[in-house]
Amino acid sequence: MSVIDLWAVDSADEDTKTRILKESKFLNTFVFLNSAMGLIWASTMIYPNQREAEHSFPAFLFKKWFPHYSHFLGCAFNLTSFAMSFTIVAQGYQLIYGTQHVKFQMYIFNKFVEAICQDFIQSDEVGILSRPHQIEIELRLKVLIKRHQDIIRWKTTALANMKHLIVPFSFGGLLIGMSLLLGFLQITENSPAILFLRTVSFTIVAVSTFCSVITAGQTFETESENIYNTLISTNWYQWKEDNRKTLTIMLCNSINPISMRFTDSFIVNFRLGMGICKGVYSAASVFYKVK
Repeated sequence: MSVIDLWAVDSADEDTKTRILKESKFLNTFVFLNSAMGLIWASTMIYPNQREAEHSFPAFLFKKWFPHYSHFLGCAFNLTSFAMSFTIVAQGYQLIYGTQHVKFQMYIFNKFVEAICQDFIQSDEVGILSRPHQIEIELRLKVLIKRHQDIIRWKTTALANMKHLIVPFSFGGLLIGMSLLLGFLQITENSPAILFLRTVSFTIVAVSTFCSVITAGQTFETESENIYNTLISTNWYQWKEDNRKTLTIMLCNSINPISMRFTDSFIVNFRLGMGICKGVYSAASVFYKVK
């Protein structure tokens, strides 16, 4: 977050401050519970299972290639699950952390836009404001333009830093999705209960992380759209010509919403989420028919 200086929450009005604190508390609670569920999944991995080689591909390879050391290698591999429970969700948490922090800054930004001339608006709301007021509006507009550019620059820098991670991130997501499908397909009436608990706990972590990342990207984009809507709702007709031109520049900069667009077809929002869900459903149908 070094690209953008964060405005203090106390600089916003009470409603915005309460909204930010409420959403922050919800996010912290989600991360805690989701991480705890990841540790539960890791615990199921080290639980003794006599039929582990039937359900785990690494255990099968250990038993086939190193039969005398398969138990030791299996335990060592399963212990890495505790580290994996954090690394699997780390990239998603980073995206959530960054987008939500800047989204909170957009909350404050929009409130400042709404209040750009509320403290000296004329009672008739028709005439042009006086020269001292016009100067004050001009100064506030300059601050808001710089702030909006800071938000755009943060988005550009964040995408540049994460762009090289898209391929491994997508490949990892594909592997996780495939493992979930195979995990459910191998569950039968005779399967041990620990296998069901392992699959369910991992599914909860994967699905909740996926949904939270998609929601974070969509809410970030939606709030950036509100910037344009807030700007056009100002009393611009009471401003002088130069201030109206400055507002026009801000409108041109904000007409396109700020989104986490890695490529033309990879934008973190609900549309991407629906596309992935359709792909998972299609793959599940194929696996079910093959089974």
